[in-house]
Amino acid sequence: MLAHQLPVCPPFAEFWQELPAVFDWLNEQAVAPALAAMPSGRTGMDTGWRLPPMVNAWGAQASSLEVIRFAAANYLCVQLQYTKENGERTTPIIEPYSVRRTSAGDLLLFGVKSDTGESRSYRLDRIGSATVTRQAFRPRYAIELTASGPLPFPTRHQ
Repeated sequence: MLAHQLPVCPPFAEFWQELPAVFDWLNEQAVAPALAAMPSGRTGMDTGWRLPPMVNAWGAQASSLEVIRFAAANYLCVQLQYTKENGERTTPIIEPYSVRRTSAGDLLLFGVKSDTGESRSYRLDRIGSATVTRQAFRPRYAIELTASGPLPFPTRHQ
């Protein structure tokens, strides 16, 4: 129904499964747990830098980053066309969580590989393209890729 208006829609089953949580939220029974930020596992990160609200002016990598941002806001995985430092090309499917800058100025996308659950980082200048998948995910960490900051993830009272 919305497929002609949105780049990718999550599977209907995902909406259906989340419907009880929506009603709990409407009835003010939902609690949004504070998810921690994804650990970088690195030293030398620029902790004062934040991702701008829109990145269209950033050049070639901007369109991929907007695709990644859309996917993150909708809890959808993305498939990256990524070139490693050694030249090897890979196509990982990840849960996207944040973009951070190193003290050297490199921009890194932090995510979790959907097939292994492994936390990874990807340099934005090595991402050839990003494609939104229809594979939904339940956030493990705070999603920091939206203009409003981290997205809360409501859960139902048990």
